[in-house]
Parts: sequence; C-alpha cells; structure tokens
Amino acid sequence: MTKWMVTWVMLGLFLMLAACNGGNEASQGDDTSGANEDHQEPSEEEQDGSDADIDALLDQLTFDASASVDGGRVKFEMALSNDGDEALDLTFSSGQKFEVVVTNPETNEGVYRYSASQMFTEAIETMTIEAGETVEFSDTWLVSESASQVSDGTYEATIELVPTHVNDMELDGTPLSQTVQFDLTSANVEADENPLESEDNENSGASDEQTTGETDSFVRHFNVEGSDGTYSISGEVNAQSDTLQYYVEDGHYVLVNETLELEEVDGWQSFSMDVTIEEMPEYGAITLYLFETDESGNPSREFFETLETIE
Repeated sequence: MTKWMVTWVMLGLFLMLAACNGGNEASQGDDTSGANEDHQEPSEEEQDGSDADIDALLDQLTFDASASVDGGRVKFEMALSNDGDEALDLTFSSGQKFEVVVTNPETNEGVYRYSASQMFTEAIETMTIEAGETVEFSDTWLVSESASQVSDGTYEATIELVPTHVNDMELDGTPLSQTVQFDLTSANVEADENPLESEDNENSGASDEQTTGETDSFVRHFNVEGSDGTYSISGEVNAQSDTLQYYVEDGHYVLVNETLELEEVDGWQSFSMDVTIEEMPEYGAITLYLFETDESGNPSREFFETLETIE
C-alpha cells in the first residue's frame, strides 16, 4: 500500500512540473509575439502620412538664392522665409548652415566649394524661424583664388541650405536648394590680381570712379581700426545721395544692418562711423558692405572691405 502511494505522489508531481513548463513556454511565446508587434515597420499609410507632414512644413518655407558678379568677386545671397503661422525649428548636424558649389556646366568641373575653406563646429545646432520672419545668409568667392580653373564662360552655382530636420522631422536630401548661373571672364580674375591703388585725382589723373581698389568705386582712403567686434571706420566718399546703406556679415549671417548719414555736398567728403557687433562669430571674415541705392531702392554702387578675419 505504501509503495503505491509513493508512486501516485511521484506521478502527480511529474504532471504538475510538465504543466508548469508548458505554461512558461506559452507565456514566452506570447511575449515574443508582443515584442514582434512592438517593432513592426511603419505601414505604408503611416509612412505616407509622415511624408505629407514634412511636405506641409516645407510648404511654409520660401528659399531664394542669387549670384552677382562684382569685379573679381562673386557674391552668393540666400534668404529663407517662414510664410506660415507658426515658428519652425531647423536642426543642423554642425555649424554649417549652407553650401555653395560652383561648376563649369560644359566640363562639369568644380571650381569652388564654400565648405572647402571653412571649419565648422561639430555640434548639433537649432535655428528657430518665427512666423513671418526671413533669415539671410551670404558668401563671397574671390575668383582669383581659382584662377587656374576659371576660363571665360557661364558657370553654375548650386546653393542650398543643409538642415537635417524641420520640427524634429527628418528631411530627405536637400529640398531647400536652387541653381543659378552667371558669367565670368578673364577680367574677373585680373580685377583682384591687379587692384588699382587709391590715389587723389590731382596726383594720378584718374577719374573719381577709379581711385580705390574697387572698379567703379565711390569710396577712397578707407581706414579701419579696432578688433573683436568694435571698429572705428573712416574714409572719403563721393555719393549721389546723402544717405548710404551698410551691413556687416561673416559669410553666414548679417551681423549689423544700418545707414550712414552724409552731408549734402557735391564731390568727395569725409565720413566716419563706429560699428559694434554684439555677438561675434567663432570664425569667418567680418566684411563691411557699403552701398547706395537707386530710385527703386536697389543697390547701384557697392564697396566692400574685410574688417577682420577670425580663425
């Protein structure tokens, strides 16, 4: 009798253990199934919805770019406007906000790349553009630096902003991009290789338009003192109006945008001004652009000079 009882007890324990193991396996199977469900790829409908959201954000942005040739330099200007009703956050993977690449369309040879001579902070940066706000960027290419690669002809510049995300939504490629064309000749290279010296008319016999290092310049005897964002600037100007416009930029951002009031006199007159930059960039060429405008408000004559180079 005792032997049979022991046998039945052992058989019961065996059946209980078997049942427990089966339950654990079933439970593990359920967990695996749940895990698979959690890691499912987004459906086609979900992906289409995400793309539609990104497109809607990009539709709020207007990107304009241009290239203008001035003597031996080509200036690239960019403007990004938020036409929507809400602010947008643009995320950049580094300190680089834009890229400019110039190529010869006939040979497809690259002759200039903005980022090739720049150093950028290796940190993620975010720029907020408020509703109705426009942010501007610019870069200037000294053509003589690529003289061996430049010949007479039409060149093509691909100008693009390089954010990786808009409002934390990842962008595919570089949708904020434009391609523009401009003409260059050997004269553009020579303009900066052999600049004219600034001299008085009575000493040189040259016309007023040729008395500085810039072709068709209306500024001479330009002098700048100071550093680290504080500059005292003086010189002489032969302007056709009593108000000039000027701005200071670092190749990325416009740092100062002001006006210069002149006396109502004909011919050359002295001028002086103090320029203060509240937030200095970590690197770049701090450049002053001084210009007068025509009746339509468009720049008619322009003078530019580097105030300081930060490396």
